Amino acid sequence: MTESSSESLVIKHDTLRVLNSEKITPNNEYILTPEQYLKMLTPEQRDYITGIEGAMAEKFGVDREEIGIVMEEELEKWTDSRFTYPIIMYTGKYGLQRGSYEDIMDTAKTPDYTIDISGEGVDTRNGMTKNVYERFVLQTDPEDDGLLPDTEPDGYYEAEDGDPNAPVWPKTILTGEPCPTGMVKVGYDEESDDQPNFEEWDLSDSGNTDISLRFRPAVSLKNMALVGELRQFPT
Repeated sequence: MTESSSESLVIKHDTLRVLNSEKITPNNEYILTPEQYLKMLTPEQRDYITGIEGAMAEKFGVDREEIGIVMEEELEKWTDSRFTYPIIMYTGKYGLQRGSYEDIMDTAKTPDYTIDISGEGVDTRNGMTKNVYERFVLQTDPEDDGLLPDTEPDGYYEAEDGDPNAPVWPKTILTGEPCPTGMVKVGYDEESDDQPNFEEWDLSDSGNTDISLRFRPAVSLKNMALVGELRQFPT
């Protein structure tokens, strides 16, 4: 994997012509899917991303299919241009159980959460922000198995208080946010079954036991690309 493999992984919207004649508009009415994004890359760039996905799967002992791409975007305020770039993250139904926020963020455990990308150690805790998590959920197709990620398990609300056998509702810790109290979980909007809603929880809440907390490793490729480079793709 050469250093140049990561170049141009960020797509600038106002110069983009999307495959299959689909457009990204200046006001962001449309955003690339991971599948469309991968079609636009060179074989070397796709290999670069595949290598990161493999390294993450091996590091955390999960199936390769549970590592995926989430598309993120950012507005460049001084030019009013929008950029889209990939986040590589763990996309399983529920996150990985690694203990409390303090356990996960312990600096002594940094090697346990770091993967090698082109010879550089990248901390997978930094990528899981609130915005990335919401993008991940909105990108997930609930028709895959009828539930969105981190949705309440069967029997959660029917269980009696204090029941030791009650199902646990896993919650994803936002390890990429500066505030250690921020995390979210997902349910369905009461008025629309196809729209998720998000709830933030305080990690100091006594109800948020370690067994309910989950970690999702994530790596942003934004800073591994030439953000300002303009590219054109065939329709």
